[in-house]
Amino acid sequence: MSIVRMRKNMQSWAKYVMLGLAAIFAVGIIGIGIGSGRYQGERADTAGLVAKVNGEKLDRKTFEPRFERRVEEMEKTRMLSALEGAQLRGQVFDDMVDQMLRVQAAREEGLKASRREVKMKTNELIEDQIKQLREQLLAGYKGKKTEQAFENELKRNNLSLAKIKTDIRKGIDRDLVRQYILIEKLLEKLKSGVDASDKALRESYEEVRMRQITVSSRKRSEIQADQRARELVQKLRKGADFASFAKEYSDDPYRGAGGDRGYFLRRAYMESELASAAFKLKPGEISDPVKMPQGYVIVKVEERRSSLPPDFNDPNKKKEYREAYLAQEQFRTQSKYFSDLRRNAKISVYDAELKGYLQVKELSTMLGTASPAELKAKAEQAIKEYQRAAMAGDAATQVTARAYAQIAYLYDWLRRPGPASPSKDEQAKYLAETKKALQSALDYSESNDLRMMVADINIEEGEYDKALEQLAIMSENAFEDYEAHRQVLSRYERMKGIVNGSGLSRITDLIAQEREWIADYEKRMREQQAGQTGVPLEVAPEPQKPSGSEKGSGE
Repeated sequence: MSIVRMRKNMQSWAKYVMLGLAAIFAVGIIGIGIGSGRYQGERADTAGLVAKVNGEKLDRKTFEPRFERRVEEMEKTRMLSALEGAQLRGQVFDDMVDQMLRVQAAREEGLKASRREVKMKTNELIEDQIKQLREQLLAGYKGKKTEQAFENELKRNNLSLAKIKTDIRKGIDRDLVRQYILIEKLLEKLKSGVDASDKALRESYEEVRMRQITVSSRKRSEIQADQRARELVQKLRKGADFASFAKEYSDDPYRGAGGDRGYFLRRAYMESELASAAFKLKPGEISDPVKMPQGYVIVKVEERRSSLPPDFNDPNKKKEYREAYLAQEQFRTQSKYFSDLRRNAKISVYDAELKGYLQVKELSTMLGTASPAELKAKAEQAIKEYQRAAMAGDAATQVTARAYAQIAYLYDWLRRPGPASPSKDEQAKYLAETKKALQSALDYSESNDLRMMVADINIEEGEYDKALEQLAIMSENAFEDYEAHRQVLSRYERMKGIVNGSGLSRITDLIAQEREWIADYEKRMREQQAGQTGVPLEVAPEPQKPSGSEKGSGE
């Protein structure tokens, strides 16, 4: 790295307080004291609230800045589309809800974070940031006196290590540090609860091959699902054929194979509730109905075996096996614990956009088990929530753009042959709604993925001039977005096989242009990769003057 480059990096770093600190943001410990505008139409009793999690409030002035920070982090490399923004907003919500649930659980477990621990963790976070700054400034530096070089660069920019540490410390929210410590302690407590005995290690190598019947509670009430499952168990234990019953009554993807999972399973690769039931059974035995998130599952064990390694009793190998087992079990224990927290939590959401996001998440879990009518109803329910968000968010352009983008995506999904099985009339209706939503989204925000959807519809309908118009805009917007240019090229190549006459000549020229751009980009990336060898700071060459039509750096 040249001294000029290093100084430019230092100038960028001088804005670190405003731009944010990525590593600290990752765990959500920087506090922000700014508010965010309300959605129009919020009820007075929930104004300013995004959700309540087991009665604890998640307000907008906490949520929106966290989301905005994540957007800023993502957009350091490229602009997010409206669809990506909607997905990211949902992910931030999930992360914050999970954090709240874990802190609540830690407190219920009686865990605490002392002032001394908060102070130590704060100092640790500050040192992590200083380490990142040092690595950034000295990247490529081959000299021995790294600390001296670091201090010299700080002095040249009228900064001091003490001042930087003070500014970082001021930005850290002590309460969030305390929450982070509580979560760490909860994780450690869950780890320590894993059985590390030889007996548990041996049992981890036991395997079963099984069949299952799922009685979904989505298609019927919880009571009806429980009753039906118990009736099936009675008939099965009296001699009814399990495979036939699975094909007729099961609501899961294994029904076509008579409920057969198709391979041997270990405890670690099964849902814990099913594992507890299955490994109590002998071959041929049938379990009682097992309560699961999707309903009730009936298990029949076909075979059991042990896959214990032949060198299990070798002390060195046994140590390796135990370490692998503990890591796997600790992860599984934590995953189940946190999954149960989320499933059993009382979460009230007041934000229409996030309501739509949660409906889409639920829709994805229904695929393969729900009927087309149920899938349509769930998708249309999500659309209604996004429509409310679009109407309430007129004062906030990005809110409206995200909402219409999601509406377009859902209608486009509904209109296509697949799980929702739309009729011809429904396909036409959903297509019209897709077009309207796409236009509305593009009225509020430029977005290449939305233009790609429009172009695909244009191609589908034979409106090639309109498709070319969309793709031209997309190519112009793409700048250094390699994948976007690849997508544009793929559409041009698709049309090349369809279009005749003068249109074909035009498309051929556009294909050549896109291929030229892609080839140039790939060449530049190869050259950049080859040039990242790390030149010693003291002997870095001065920038060369531009020649011909090439532009110099001006350094």
